[in-house]
Amino acid sequence: MKPVKNEAIPSFSDTDLELYFFTEVLKLGSLHYGCWSDGDDLTLDKLRKAQARYTDTLLALIPAERMSILDVGAGVGDVAEAMFARGHSVTALSPDKNHAKYYQNSQVIFCNVAFEAFESTEMFDLILMSESHNYFDTEIGFQQCRRLLKPGGYLLISGKFKKQPTRLYHRVVTIEADYIRRAREHGFELLQQIDITQDVLPTLQLARQFVDDYLVPTMGLVDVYLRSAAPWKARLMKAVGKLLLAKQVRQLNPMLGSLQEHVDVDRFQEHLTYQRLLFVYAPYSLSRSMQVRP
Repeated sequence: MKPVKNEAIPSFSDTDLELYFFTEVLKLGSLHYGCWSDGDDLTLDKLRKAQARYTDTLLALIPAERMSILDVGAGVGDVAEAMFARGHSVTALSPDKNHAKYYQNSQVIFCNVAFEAFESTEMFDLILMSESHNYFDTEIGFQQCRRLLKPGGYLLISGKFKKQPTRLYHRVVTIEADYIRRAREHGFELLQQIDITQDVLPTLQLARQFVDDYLVPTMGLVDVYLRSAAPWKARLMKAVGKLLLAKQVRQLNPMLGSLQEHVDVDRFQEHLTYQRLLFVYAPYSLSRSMQVRP
């Protein structure tokens, strides 16, 4: 298990525009959805408070005693730092090299590696997956949890699940009932389940408001201007973009498409649910017929 080195910090040419927009432009300290209170205005300030509430309520599900925690898909480290501040020892994982800079002055151990490839001689008391369980194969994820968790340890999931199979939301690969069933087959007993779908929906409403009122018109205006008023500028901009900002320019349309897909509140409620699942790893409590061979 090797902490990140300074040379892994990305240069501007490697910058993730989506990450830069959320952390540097909107000044958000978290990347998760947040938990809103009834009656909150749809503002950035309220979103920041909702994100702080999300972290507080998530950490409230962690048993009070000090624990060694593996934070899978830790992002910019806000939840990892909060757990460390409460006395836990924390190892944070992310395969995104853009996240490394957020841990430079942190006492949290950061490993720039995907969960599937993570290896450690240490066994953990709790594994946290906050909005990260959809980024890898479910079966491989459970196998890794069994290797890395102490018997009697905990698995805490917070994120989106599909209600039923659908081709929509291709980034959400887990179905709620199926995930709980497969967890049980791997020796994980469900202790607590909390549906916070209604608490995260205002984030979608705020995002939809921003996309409709600002992002789409701005991109459309730029496109119209370049094509009609000065077509040679459009060609020049494309040429410069390919040479200097090819990676970043290619991210813009996919990012907009992804935003438009995920900020449809009605479709979200029809197909998705946002759950918090707390499991205990009890590999010896199940009958042999229910267990998966190690």
